[in-house]
Amino acid sequence: MKTINYSASISGMLIVLCVFSLKAAPVMNVDNLTFNCGLFTEGKSEIATAVFKVRNSGDSLLKISGVRPGCGCVVAAYDTFIAPGKSGTIRLEAKLHGYSGELRKAATVTSNALNQPSLRLTLTATIQPVITVSKQYITLDTSNNRKPDSLHLSSLKSSGSF
Repeated sequence: MKTINYSASISGMLIVLCVFSLKAAPVMNVDNLTFNCGLFTEGKSEIATAVFKVRNSGDSLLKISGVRPGCGCVVAAYDTFIAPGKSGTIRLEAKLHGYSGELRKAATVTSNALNQPSLRLTLTATIQPVITVSKQYITLDTSNNRKPDSLHLSSLKSSGSF
């Protein structure tokens, strides 16, 4: 009879411990999974920066074990530990050199969060070219220059013919 009560007591304590350990877990919340860095002019800006706010709404320490960018042009910096009820940040920086048009770069975050052990954050930006050529117009962006740019056009005609 004592053996049965002892086993029941141990089983009951294990159940209580399991319930408490399930309750005490980190929960990661990110305001936005995509951060739009805005409009950049090609060649005038080097880096687009996105800062994601991360909140731990759980009952134990949130540990971000890694932020892995999808390519080498993105660098990540982040708070490794976020206490319960506190916030931290994940910062992504994308090099803009060589890009024009729509830019979309992502990074995968891994953590000990109960709700999202892995999630994907995305940085977006639009890079407009300095020179735009269409059938009717050539447009130069001189928005940050104090003096106008010069543009010299020539045809393949020889100097003697018109």
